[in-house]
Amino acid sequence: MSKNLKVYQTLQNLDNANHVEDNGPFICKWTNAWLGEGYYFWEAFLNSAHWWGNSHCKGSYFICESSCVKTDTNCFDLVGDTGHMTIFSDAVDEISRRGLKNGKTTVPRILQFLKDDAKVFHFDATRAVGFTSISPEKNPQYIKRLLFELPKQGKTEHYMDYKPPIQICFYRKDSMQLKGYKIIYPDEYIDGYVL
Repeated sequence: MSKNLKVYQTLQNLDNANHVEDNGPFICKWTNAWLGEGYYFWEAFLNSAHWWGNSHCKGSYFICESSCVKTDTNCFDLVGDTGHMTIFSDAVDEISRRGLKNGKTTVPRILQFLKDDAKVFHFDATRAVGFTSISPEKNPQYIKRLLFELPKQGKTEHYMDYKPPIQICFYRKDSMQLKGYKIIYPDEYIDGYVL
């Protein structure tokens, strides 16, 4: 089954809009990239793209929109595919059995294990949610949650995040038929924008 998705890449605005549209998307090679090296996009919800721009680009940023086609075979889906979640969990268990799991074991390390050691990773991208990546105390305007029930005094709140920060890390520029890269924020860079 395939599904068309809108995705958004947030970049610092260096007054280089033409370069961004002509050369995007742009790869992230940070050593601490959550899903490894790749082209990072937020899926569906602009609130996550704006959060990243305000918190990591000092409020001066572009949001670029693209579209892609997600299938069961092109995206390692750690958000909605329980089979893929089981593969990930089994890899964590295998690393533990081998005595390789420690306090420095991270998500990208498990993904790299799947790619290199287990030989079961044949995907073009990985999709995941960073559950507490956006702090509700510091960034309440970007959090979209509702309580399941009113908490009793001294009890933990249980909530549903109805616009979760879903990231997709594409491993190539054309992964999942990624196309149509264009700036959609700020408004002055949109074709046809009039003051």
